[in-house]
Amino acid sequence: MLELLCLLFVLWLCFKLGVGLFKVLMFLLGIGLLFAFVSSLVLPLLGLLATGGIAWAAIKRF
Repeated sequence: MLELLCLLFVLWLCFKLGVGLFKVLMFLLGIGLLFAFVSSLVLPLLGLLATGGIAWAAIKRF
C-alpha cells in the first residue's frame, strides 16, 4: 500500500512540475541500461582484478 502511495505521489509531483511521464520513463530506462552495462562489464573486471591481486599476493609470499 505504501508503494502505491509513493507511486501516486511521484506521478502527482511530476504532473505539478510539468515533467512529462515520457521523460520519467525514459530516465528510468536509461538508469536500467546503465545498471545492465555496469553489472555486465565492470563487475567481471573487478572480479578479474581481485583474482589477480590474490594470485599476486600468493606468488609474492613464496
